[in-house]
Amino acid sequence: MTNNRSIKKVEECLDKTNFSVWKVKTQDCLPSGDFPIIDQWKDLIAGYSNDKSLLYDWELPVIIYWDHTNIVKYVDFPFICGADWTKVFKLKKDIDTRFFVYLLEFYKPETQWYRRHYSLLKEISFPLPPLSTQKLIVAKLDEAFASLDESISLTKENIIRLDEVTKSVLDKVFEEGEREKVKLWDIIDNYDWQRVPIKAWNRINEKWEYPYYGASGIIDYVDEYIYDWEYLLISEDWANLVARKYPIAFIASGRFWVNNHAHIVKGKEWIVSNRFLEICFINLDISSYITWSAQPKLSQKMMNIIEIPLPPLSKQQEIVSYLDQVFAQTKQIKAEYEAKLQQLKELKSSILQSAFEGKLI
Repeated sequence: MTNNRSIKKVEECLDKTNFSVWKVKTQDCLPSGDFPIIDQWKDLIAGYSNDKSLLYDWELPVIIYWDHTNIVKYVDFPFICGADWTKVFKLKKDIDTRFFVYLLEFYKPETQWYRRHYSLLKEISFPLPPLSTQKLIVAKLDEAFASLDESISLTKENIIRLDEVTKSVLDKVFEEGEREKVKLWDIIDNYDWQRVPIKAWNRINEKWEYPYYGASGIIDYVDEYIYDWEYLLISEDWANLVARKYPIAFIASGRFWVNNHAHIVKGKEWIVSNRFLEICFINLDISSYITWSAQPKLSQKMMNIIEIPLPPLSKQQEIVSYLDQVFAQTKQIKAEYEAKLQQLKELKSSILQSAFEGKLI
């Protein structure tokens, strides 16, 4: 950047004019409708609503910042907010909104699970050039990112298609032949969850030996454990689903603690293979069993009504062997796509760094 710049913090850049931001309830989110809903996850639009009274009613464009997920979104169309912990940034007249999006993406703090990130973001200082220079930088960045964003989008689509292929293979396997369906409750041992004790939380960042599992995966490590089984159900795909939307729970292996909203289940070995049970959960539409109160969860009542197809153990082993080969192949291809995606993201970050060091114009 040029020398003609000032050092600012986020709050110094905001237009503090009061305006209303109403929020739609999750259960009122529609697959289609008149007005898009912007929520706290990465996709720009989460759903739709027909309730005009909930529309953001101030000037556009704005920046939406999600305090918990640390996600920044540029919005230049009428919208409805779909989550709590929303901050709508309306900027002062001498600040270009697109420039500020790029700036936030570069300077924002590292995302930490379930903390309030704005307390960190507002303390960060950054260089702010004149408006004319901001617009020049935006033009350069938009040009540089056009092909990069297209490559990122295509790579993400390839990953999605790969997941769809995997799902279609799963569907075909479970559709073949008539299989008895049994209640999950009848073929598992179910163990309740326990929260990490306060004394463990006090030392949780010191990286102790035993993993502490939550709905997003391993949250951190603790110095003691409560569960110690040789093998328990663990599903990467189910965990990804949970991390994205549903804080319900998944199962881990080895010695570990697990937080609330978690069901610890282990198949009765003379009836069902744990690996087969895991694959059943990957294929299960878990969202149809979600209940809502303060948070979405998989209740004990809903666990009791889940049904899965149950062939004989020998057939379970055949299915597991075949699907594990499919999963291994798709996992390798997916890893290649994800490595490419990471390279593209790192290149974008490098270009942003050049822009804010004054090397782009």
